[in-house]
Amino acid sequence: MRELAGKTAFVTGGASGIGLALGRAFAEAGMKVMLTDIEANALKAAVGSLRNVGPEVRGVTCDVAYPVSVDLAAKASYDAFGRRACGLQQCWR
Repeated sequence: MRELAGKTAFVTGGASGIGLALGRAFAEAGMKVMLTDIEANALKAAVGSLRNVGPEVRGVTCDVAYPVSVDLAAKASYDAFGRRACGLQQCWR
C-alpha cells in the first residue's frame, strides 16, 4: 500500500456518511484532510469530530453543482495544505 502520511485528501460530501468515514480514515493514516460539504453546520461538526483523530483537518463549504464553488474550495485546500494528493467526489443519482 502506498504511503499516505503527510499527503492531502480533498473529500466532497465530507460532513456525513461515506465522506466523513473517508475523512476519518485519511486522518488516521496521517493525511492532511480538507472536508467539503454543502451543509455548513454539519461540516463544522464533522471537522470538530476529527480534531482528535488528526491535527490537520479543515473544512470548507462547497456545492459541487457549481464549478466556481469547487474552484474556491480547491483554492482553500491549496492555501491550507499546498498541493493536493488525491481528490474524492461522491456522486450518485
